[in-house]
Amino acid sequence: MRAARAASGAAFQSSATLALYGLMTNSIQSSGPAVRPVEPPFPIVEPADPSRSPGDAVLAAKLEQIWKSPPGLWGWLTSVDHKQIGRRYLVTSLLFLVVGGVEALLMRAQLIGPDRRLMSPEAYNQLFTMHGLTMIMWYAAPVLSGFSNYLVPLFIGARDMAFPRLNAFSYWMFLTSGLLLYSSVLFAQAPDAGWFSYVPLAGKRWDAGMNMDFYATAMTALTVSTTAGAINFIVTIFKHRAPGMTPARMPLMLYSTGTMSFLAVLALPALTAACVFLFYSFYMNTGPDAGWTAYTPLSGPEYSTGKRVDVWLQVVTFTEIAALVAAVEVIVTTMKQRAPGMSLNRI
Repeated sequence: MRAARAASGAAFQSSATLALYGLMTNSIQSSGPAVRPVEPPFPIVEPADPSRSPGDAVLAAKLEQIWKSPPGLWGWLTSVDHKQIGRRYLVTSLLFLVVGGVEALLMRAQLIGPDRRLMSPEAYNQLFTMHGLTMIMWYAAPVLSGFSNYLVPLFIGARDMAFPRLNAFSYWMFLTSGLLLYSSVLFAQAPDAGWFSYVPLAGKRWDAGMNMDFYATAMTALTVSTTAGAINFIVTIFKHRAPGMTPARMPLMLYSTGTMSFLAVLALPALTAACVFLFYSFYMNTGPDAGWTAYTPLSGPEYSTGKRVDVWLQVVTFTEIAALVAAVEVIVTTMKQRAPGMSLNRI
């Protein structure tokens, strides 16, 4: 009790001294400019601010110059700021939502009554396929990427995504894929085998036009974009969190974004390969009727012998060897080429 009283008395005396010093200074300064101000009865020490050091100020100016987007149209096109990219994702996906909604209205207008002739069966198949593709692939997933691009760095205290240029590449690939898909409308050759596009219905035997060429090309670009974005989200969430933000303290949105990103990395490369195989089957005589394909069982004498199965095995073997070499290179580089003092938990 005595110690508390002594501390409170010392604090009161100090505050009273400061108040008296302020009154004396004001009264002396008001009497004339020739009188020197009274020195304080005790030194007033301000806490040191490390951010005000000259070196930090120079570094902050340099970083601001590096991170700043160039002015004009070129700066807008080449910006890697996560907020701008997030807004682009949102605006672009909402535009695709409007287009998909219009397609849904046209389908409902065709189905509103029996024996309507608003469009031909071929046009309806194209409209049905484009609506499903647009709503699932070009709206539902990218709009979540837009929110995540904008919010994830803010939630974890990071300035930007882990790979800003890869983030910009993901958006431009997404936009390119959408333009590729809808450029088919200009040629009246829109995809027409359903948004799932199962073979053999999507093969040249039953769909001889260029409809599925546009589908395979656009889906390949889209899956590359989504896979790159998913890798970026995973690295950002796991390696760029602010000090002290443990996984138990992360917002729930980071868990959902990370989970979806892991699933995308596991699933979408297979879809990319399937779209590439589908595109090759149109021009390299490698469809279901040719004997080797990614979607036909290799069984029976007509598939287990012959030159065409050898081509399939060569493609698969080359792909597996390339993936194995890339994996070994990444492992060796990570384990053996680190800088001195860089332990595994500092990578």
